[in-house]
Order: sequence, then C-alpha cells, then structure tokens
Amino acid sequence: MAVGNLGRMTTPADVPLGIRELSELTGLTPDTLRWYEREGIIPAVHRAPEDSRRHYPATIRAVHLIQALRLRTKIDDYNDMIATGRACEHG
Repeated sequence: MAVGNLGRMTTPADVPLGIRELSELTGLTPDTLRWYEREGIIPAVHRAPEDSRRHYPATIRAVHLIQALRLRTKIDDYNDMIATGRACEHG
C-alpha cells in the first residue's frame, strides 16, 4: 500500500481488500462498513470462495466520499449522492 492524497493509504486497483484491511485503511469499524453495505451506501461486496468479503476500488472510493461528506450531510442523503455518482460514471 502507498500513501495517496491527504495522507490516505491507497491500494493497487487490482487488489481487493478484506473488511479488516478496509477498516484499517478508512478508520471505520467493520460493523460500520457492514451497515453501509446493508443500507446500499457502498457497493455490494464480492465474496471470496472462503466466504470472506472482498472490497474493490469502487467501495474504497465510496467510503472515502462518505468520509469527506460525513460532517456536512445527513446519512439519508448518501444513497442519492452515490446513485448520482454512479450514473455519472456510467454515462
């Protein structure tokens, strides 16, 4: 892992992260990350053959966006913002 913008750690695009690794990267608890997934705030998690969660770059970007907006936005607004961002990505 390398340090990216604002001192955040970044990972190579092709390396999925487990929930503990994503928790360490973002400073959020695994329970918070699971809740974000259940609520549809972050993309659905891919499961590895051993049934562990594997978070890909889209999830990492979504979590960083949520962290950037957290102080200014209510949680109910996240889904709308994430959906808008996805629509923009897919044109």
